[in-house]
Amino acid sequence: MKYTLMRQLTEADVTITVEIDEETDHYSSEIFGYDKELQDAFQAMIDEHGLWGWCSVCVTASWRGQAASAHLGACSYENEEAFRADGYFEDMRTEAIAELNAVVRDWFAEVDEARSELSLTAEEAASRRALYKELRWKNPIWCPHCKADLRDHKNGVPFKRSIAVYSREQDRTTHWKCPDCEATWDRNGV
Repeated sequence: MKYTLMRQLTEADVTITVEIDEETDHYSSEIFGYDKELQDAFQAMIDEHGLWGWCSVCVTASWRGQAASAHLGACSYENEEAFRADGYFEDMRTEAIAELNAVVRDWFAEVDEARSELSLTAEEAASRRALYKELRWKNPIWCPHCKADLRDHKNGVPFKRSIAVYSREQDRTTHWKCPDCEATWDRNGV
């Protein structure tokens, strides 16, 4: 069985999350050329907006246990809403969904390959079903008291005519009962 076509996941299919982390590059480093005015502006953002004032942002798209992310460092926003309103969010969401599509495509290919390795041919499956049925019916189930055949010949494998006696206290079948002689025996055949 070969996997050939898969539609692309869209924003409607996936869960999008935004996470922030502390930015590893300090805003006072050479990134901004030691611009004192810019450094003061970033410090004011941090003072007013906390971690969002200077952070690294990760946008993740996830679907059925699979996920892909897009990252952006050296960010300064008032809050998540301000970030989502910025054009970077749209770009990162698009990037994360595109990457997730690649991850899911590879995942499907791996599953398809494993399925091909483990799948039985139609002939093998039919042979196994016939063998199971033969073995199941070759070893008849008999009532230990009246020796009645308890195989259900009307419905076939795996059904049998013996009646289960259930115990609520033990929450399990404890005995079997013969429908012909009504004798009972332990579920383990003892």
